[in-house]
Amino acid sequence: MSHDDSCLVMCCLQPGESYFTSLVRLDVESGAHQVWQEEGTYPGEPIFVPRPGGSQEDDGLLLSVVLAGQSYVTILIIIKTLSSSY
Repeated sequence: MSHDDSCLVMCCLQPGESYFTSLVRLDVESGAHQVWQEEGTYPGEPIFVPRPGGSQEDDGLLLSVVLAGQSYVTILIIIKTLSSSY
C-alpha cells in the first residue's frame, strides 16, 4: 500500500453495547477490513505510531488502552500493523 491515507483504524460499537467493543482497520479503496475484538474488553481510541524509515502506510504499531470489563483493569495493547492480522 502506498503512503496515501487509504486506510483508517477506528473503534466500533456493537448493537446493545454502551462502549466500544472492537478496533477495525479499513482499507477505504478495496473495502477489506481486519478486526481486533476480545469478549469482555473495551478498547479506547487507537493511536498509530509509524516506524521510523517505514516505506508503507501501515508500517508501524497500533496502540490502544483497553478496559478488561470483569476485572476493571486497563491494559495497553500493541499491534504490529504491517501485513499482519489483528
